[in-house]
Amino acid sequence: MKKACPLIVLFILSLSAFGQQTPTPEASPSAENDVVKITTKLVQLDLIVVDKDGKQVRNLTPADFEVLEDGKPQKISNFSYVNTETRQAATQVISKDKNVPAPPPVKVTAANAGRLITFIVDDGNCYASNVGMIASREGIQKFIREQMQPTDMVAIYQTRSGSSTFQQYTNDKTRLLKIAGKINWRPSIGSCSGNDGSFFTAARSNTLIKQSSGGTSVQTIESASDRKTREHLEDAAANNQIVGTLGVIRYVVQGLQRVPGRKTVFLLSDGIPLRERDGRPLSAVDVLRDLTDFSNRASVVFNVIDVRGLFDEGMIEARDEVYAQDDILATTNIRNERFNVVVNSRDGMAFLARETGGKFTYNQNYLDGPIKRDLAVETGYYLIAYEPSDETFKGKKFNKIQIKVNQPGLKVVARAGFFGTVAEPYEPKRKSESSDLYEAIAAPLPQAGLNVQLTAYFVNSPEGGNVVRALFHLDGKEITFVDEKGGLKKAALDVVAVTLDEKNRVVDEFTRGHTFKVDAATMP
Repeated sequence: MKKACPLIVLFILSLSAFGQQTPTPEASPSAENDVVKITTKLVQLDLIVVDKDGKQVRNLTPADFEVLEDGKPQKISNFSYVNTETRQAATQVISKDKNVPAPPPVKVTAANAGRLITFIVDDGNCYASNVGMIASREGIQKFIREQMQPTDMVAIYQTRSGSSTFQQYTNDKTRLLKIAGKINWRPSIGSCSGNDGSFFTAARSNTLIKQSSGGTSVQTIESASDRKTREHLEDAAANNQIVGTLGVIRYVVQGLQRVPGRKTVFLLSDGIPLRERDGRPLSAVDVLRDLTDFSNRASVVFNVIDVRGLFDEGMIEARDEVYAQDDILATTNIRNERFNVVVNSRDGMAFLARETGGKFTYNQNYLDGPIKRDLAVETGYYLIAYEPSDETFKGKKFNKIQIKVNQPGLKVVARAGFFGTVAEPYEPKRKSESSDLYEAIAAPLPQAGLNVQLTAYFVNSPEGGNVVRALFHLDGKEITFVDEKGGLKKAALDVVAVTLDEKNRVVDEFTRGHTFKVDAATMP
């Protein structure tokens, strides 16, 4: 039986509108230029500067910076500081008691828009651990309860669901807590089926002691060549999973590309290895390089957290079979092998954070700590631009960027560079005259307008086949009624329903108008 491609069904009222987060610049560049751009005429980068205490420094001038591309000094042609710090309201701490209802979400407008925060939980990872998923769930829940501001817009993605799980950003803490509560370790299927939720696969003796009438004999269970073949197949399976995870991350970045300014994403993962156990690079390396370049052009910063916390990277467990009589170095070999697995698993995470100007955190047990720390410095950023030479775009070579500051004790946190290809401007695909609505649906950020609540559920029947039904809730106070003859009040709504595939492409649509009348005497 062929598995159907997952679909996303979204509905939008034509009376509502979607918008974007608008940073407040101190030296105001236009909204169009408030993104990272890489063209033959201009290379524009975003960065932050912190002092020795990790606090952001905002009062620097162009004379304080030196920009180098592949070691060659560049003349700064554009410079500004964009302040994204909003006036923070008192955090609404949510009780852990489920019987105490959370306060209703604040209505977010362009005037009071807060931070845009994205969480990606890598629960589809072949290395995903039970401990890591518990830490991810509890860290996000604690952030929502204790740190999240009323006007913050937050989304939570999970890689196990694939890129077909569409998330819109919301400041509704109750809804976010429900999503976070579903973060759990689940047994892997297919190529990752050997993962039982532990940090390491249990060690097994490679010898079999066999008793027979002729005496005792020792036999080798797996030859060196068989082990090498098995490990290669296991590494290839993990590579396929990593490529899938990176595809989900790229899907998230693609949505954030529509939002201007610098965006912060937290990736919570048990590991992204880049090499096989024999040292050969995985094909996922090239996919990761393309992802970091795409993220840099979309002005997305990744703060990556190793969710395994502080643990012994070479620990021997009670379930391990270690027979020193067969090999006096058995314990040492197992410890070294596990240490190398952990180091390898962190390579990809560190690379993604470093290349996009974010921070990589490991050996941290309580994840709300690094989340709070990393967000504390994201209160604004510098935009620095220079005019590149013709050599920059000759071939798809990587151009290394170094940005130095001439004041002692300060550190620049910036992107590592970019590939020498010109970024094509984003242009939405127009399907019909209602293209603005399609763009609004694909945009991750809703602007306060009509507060539409939707519940969708799948139905299958012999007569109708597969159907997705949707229930709407719309506060009557947000609908404008007009007077009608006979003491009636009338409201008209246009409803557009769009079916998107996992790549956000429109595969089906319809538009319907609905008019309803009510007795004015029954209205409050």
